[in-house]
Amino acid sequence: MRVLSVVFLIFAINALPVFAQSPEKCEGLDFENAEAIVSCLESDEMWFAARTKPQFEPNQKCSTMQYLVLKISVSATDPKAANRINSKTLSESDAPRPSCETLSEVVEVLHGRPSSWSPCLAYDEAPDKFEHFTYCLPKYQQLRYNQPNRKIGKMDCNRAVATYQQALGHIYPPRLDQGEYYGRALPPTYVTPDCAKVDAFFEAVNELEMAELQKRYEEQAALKAKQKAEKEALAKEAAAKAKRAQEFNAKMDESYQNALDEMNEPALARMKSEEHPENSINPSNIRTALIREVWRMMPETRHQMGSDIVKLIHTTAGFKSWTNNKMAPNVYHAVKDVTIKNCDVKNGKAHCSYDVTVSSSIDYHGMQNQQQRDVYNKLGDIAGGGPRTISLQSGFLHNGKQWEADLTYDHARQLLPPEARQDADKAAEDREKMNCDMLSAMGIPMMC
Repeated sequence: MRVLSVVFLIFAINALPVFAQSPEKCEGLDFENAEAIVSCLESDEMWFAARTKPQFEPNQKCSTMQYLVLKISVSATDPKAANRINSKTLSESDAPRPSCETLSEVVEVLHGRPSSWSPCLAYDEAPDKFEHFTYCLPKYQQLRYNQPNRKIGKMDCNRAVATYQQALGHIYPPRLDQGEYYGRALPPTYVTPDCAKVDAFFEAVNELEMAELQKRYEEQAALKAKQKAEKEALAKEAAAKAKRAQEFNAKMDESYQNALDEMNEPALARMKSEEHPENSINPSNIRTALIREVWRMMPETRHQMGSDIVKLIHTTAGFKSWTNNKMAPNVYHAVKDVTIKNCDVKNGKAHCSYDVTVSSSIDYHGMQNQQQRDVYNKLGDIAGGGPRTISLQSGFLHNGKQWEADLTYDHARQLLPPEARQDADKAAEDREKMNCDMLSAMGIPMMC
């Protein structure tokens, strides 16, 4: 299969059409000038990127590139002579050609890295052939896979020698001298490395690489631990900062609300100090007495959890809730008015029949969208009860200053919002009945 691939490559190269490089840049080309060669190759603006440049990639053989440069140079002045050049006649002739050292420079200019076999040059000149082996092999592997930090790992002798010979085969032509290396693309002075020395080399390299890997692992672990600690510290600091900001905003919100409530205090104080006549009672007196009853059942309170604050505040109409949590609504409850049907008043005592209108409303103050806020407020008002009129009969006692309501527990609870007197069991029954009715309406037989 490899033979067929090589034959196909040679055929494809020989079958290339006339090159379109600039004669001025390619004629009389200096084969030892890498910049001149690159300039010649790039002068074919139409086909350089697609056809020529790939033939000079870092893992291409030196001989293939020598053949191409020579053919392109000759083609610039004599296309017919260029067509007579082929790889076989080239290998057997003394025609001038670029050195592999120069072509490695060309590759580096074109691709940003030298040929993979460049560390393995000058084998014949190397005084220590095994030292050449120990330098060539790891560098070749790094450049071959374009992995500058690639470790050589641990190879057996056969694999190491085969890889070494592969690297040298990219540089040297096949040997024509008789002997064990006949026909092999190896240097004329090549000697196979001694396996004992190869095994010792890999053992030593492996120990060094493992020690380096362990050191790197420990450094990375220490770095990760440091980064984690820094991240946690930053997160903790950010959380503390956010908490301080929330607490500050909560205090500001509450201070603003307190300022508003202070504006209501004079009216609240007048209502509490107002004197009622002892021998008569009017709707305003009854309304005040009922509001005081609501205050008694719903005392002012303040709760805080973290930065969230919830307060229940008395008003001249009843009470309101306030919270700085934008996701929770504020509730407003009022005893709106009283209509007396009849009253018997005698000696600071009164017994009256009357209608009282109470109302509960809800404001989702955190919603920025006014239309959405209006919808939620309306739904909240329905859940909260909205305006509703209650008919009551109850007694009243004058305490020397104002009338006080003498209500039964059930009557007093009617003055509060429905939520304040919610029956969980009854709510569960209502939900079950509603679901049953819905399924029955859909045609599903149910025992409701």
